[in-house]
Amino acid sequence: SVELLTAPPLHIAPWGIFARTDRVDDGTAQVVVEITVDNTADREAAVWITTALTDPKGQMAASGKTLVTVPAGSSGEGTVPLTVPNAQLWELDAPELYQVRSDISEDGIILDTAEISFGIRTIAIDPQQGFRLNGQQMKLHGGCIHHDNGILGACAYDKAEERRVRILKESGFNAIRSAHNPTSKALLDSCDRYGMYVMDETFDMWYMHKNKYDYASDFDDWYREDIKLMVDKDFNHPSVIMYSIGNEVSEPYQERGIQLTR
Repeated sequence: SVELLTAPPLHIAPWGIFARTDRVDDGTAQVVVEITVDNTADREAAVWITTALTDPKGQMAASGKTLVTVPAGSSGEGTVPLTVPNAQLWELDAPELYQVRSDISEDGIILDTAEISFGIRTIAIDPQQGFRLNGQQMKLHGGCIHHDNGILGACAYDKAEERRVRILKESGFNAIRSAHNPTSKALLDSCDRYGMYVMDETFDMWYMHKNKYDYASDFDDWYREDIKLMVDKDFNHPSVIMYSIGNEVSEPYQERGIQLTR
């Protein structure tokens, strides 16, 4: 699907809300919400950012606000820490989802509003215990899926994306890798709801061509920006637990590719 975004000169940036779980102690979660405000006007502005967190049942769980000064023609960032008592954690068998809503206002007038879905959870990876979700060791039982939906073709229909996740979950999978490309928002939304881990993948090539007119022509100029956009887009999905920098790429056998990997 394609969306046209419209906004006033002072607005929350596209993919401008980043919510993360700082820690969970005895059932109380410390959540940090970072908000980016764009100012395309020709004057500096001081705006209040008000952020509210609602629980899976739609009840208010926490709220806070901060004042941010945004220079003309630039961006500013505000951070709102939230304390969430009796936090309902996002887990494979109980994928609880919260809603984060942020408003920006000037002189008491709300200028823009944005909302994202978010799951409270902690992840950790180390050589001794492997992958842990909310402190519990987990094994990944995963499969790789491509961007297409069989005979429906290369189209990310919401119901078709959800169907794939549901069938995989019912078949015993708990993780997927988006083979060769970033996955659709519809698929990640389904993974959030069903409780499925995701390895979010970037490219199937770097600077070496596989076809004459493929992404390798643009890789050096665009890979940093494209990776940033992918992470910005998918940051709040609790299902996303790691990113892949490429698959079926031959470059790492070269010294240039080794340095690029680092």
